[in-house]
This record gives sequence, structure tokens and C-alpha cells, in this order.
Amino acid sequence: MSTTSLPERIPVSAYIRTLNAERCLRNVLQGIVDLVDEILIVDSGSTDQTRSIAKEFGAKIIDQPWLGWGHQKRVGEDAARNDWLLDIDADEVVTPELARNIRQLFRSGAPSCPVYLIRHTQVFPSGRVYRHAGVRYRAKLYDRRAIRIPAHTAWDQFKVPRHLKARKLPGPLLHYGFSDMGSLVRKQESALNRLLQDIPKTDKRTISLKIFTIFPIMFLKKYFQQGLWRAGVEGFSYSMVSAFGAWLKHVKLYERDWITPHALVTDQTAHERDDYYRGKKAA
Repeated sequence: MSTTSLPERIPVSAYIRTLNAERCLRNVLQGIVDLVDEILIVDSGSTDQTRSIAKEFGAKIIDQPWLGWGHQKRVGEDAARNDWLLDIDADEVVTPELARNIRQLFRSGAPSCPVYLIRHTQVFPSGRVYRHAGVRYRAKLYDRRAIRIPAHTAWDQFKVPRHLKARKLPGPLLHYGFSDMGSLVRKQESALNRLLQDIPKTDKRTISLKIFTIFPIMFLKKYFQQGLWRAGVEGFSYSMVSAFGAWLKHVKLYERDWITPHALVTDQTAHERDDYYRGKKAA
């Protein structure tokens, strides 16, 4: 009777930020549990099944109240026992093709290139994946001795310096970012409320101009530059909602920095206002 042994896990630590991430977490962990030799969950107070799911897969759970987008990832970086890291979000699934290609990099020891770009591919609510729509390359596999996630409250992605010469890695990383367009809107608003706390005061003229221009610019970027026109109604809808999110961000910044909230209108102040306008009209 023959037995098939599982491939040896590679010396990579995968870290995942979580907060009530039960929707996708099981699939996320299934994609990496036989690939990497350490999984770290940086949890900021989940009250659903996130923690119990993580324990099923032998993940190490780090309790960390929210510090900010980049800072939260830094906690995972610092806690990892390996220098090579795989940055995975709680709604991103490593496909078998991508796992094979990552494993291949380590077949003869650590890779010579310190950063690899992975094809981040959007999965739409219908479950469809479009080969050339909603695809971006992101630096997800890297050596922390060469580069780190920015220690920043609002940003959690790094730009790869030219001297590091990042390489693209075949195989998609599937992004299950939202279950329907309504959940995408809610997700954007939740993220915006966190981001606003850490964005400095804006210039009034600049932010006003962006309110008038950012929606069409972002829509065109998503729909044409990122190829979402290939995704039919879903691609159009996703582009519109993404553009709306960018526009709402600038509106919220304008309100925060340049609009002073008025006092509540009472019956007395309403009468005084009406008397004022009646007097002005009579004059």
C-alpha cells in the first residue's frame, strides 16, 4: 500500500490581520496551511468565530488592539520567526497554482530576489473571475531584512525601490473583497472612518477641486485602465462604487476641515429666522 507524503512546508511566515473575519478565513487558511511553516493571526478584537477557526489550523493568535493599517502588519512582521514573509489579508486566497510557484522559489534555499509581486485578482459577487479585469500586482512575498511594511496608521503597502528589482510571480491571489455592492459600500465607509483619523488637515482649494474631479477620474481608471469593462455589469458597478468611495473620502475630509457644524435649530431660532426673512422681504 503506497502513501503520498505532503510536501515539506517552506520557511515562510504568513501573517493575517483580522477583525470578525469568519466569512473567508477558513478558505484563506486552507490555501496556506500546507505551504508555510508559520501562520500568525494579528487580531484586533474579533467577536465572531475568527479565533476558533484560526486555532483549527494551528495558527498563532496575537491579540493586538487596532494601531493603524501599517502598524498592525508590523506586529505580524516583528512576531514572525522567519525572515521571509507572506502578507495575506483575511479575504485573500492563495490558489494551488500560486502555492506551487511560491514553493518552487524555495526548492534550493532562499530566493535571490527579495520581493515578489503577486497577481491580486478580484472575485466578483457572482463568483466569476476575469483574467484581465480587476487585476493588480502587489508586493506580498518579501524578505523583511530588505524591506518592511511602512509604520503608518493609514497605509499598509510599500513601494518597492528600484534597486530591489521585484519580480512577478505566476498564479493568482483571489480577492473575495465583498459579497455584494452594498457590502462594498459599507466596507469603504468603515475604512474611511479609520483613515480620516490619520490624514492631516487639507488645503481648502485642493480638496474642493478633488471633490469635483475625483469621481470621473477614478471611474475611468478602474473601468478602462484596470480592464473592468470586460466584467460587464459587475465591472461597471464595481467601478462606480469605487469611484464613489474615492469621492466620499474627499467630501468627508472637506466636512472635517472646512465646515463648522451649526447649532440645532430650535423653535425659537426658527421663528427668529422666519421673522428676519419676512422683515427683509417687506423692506
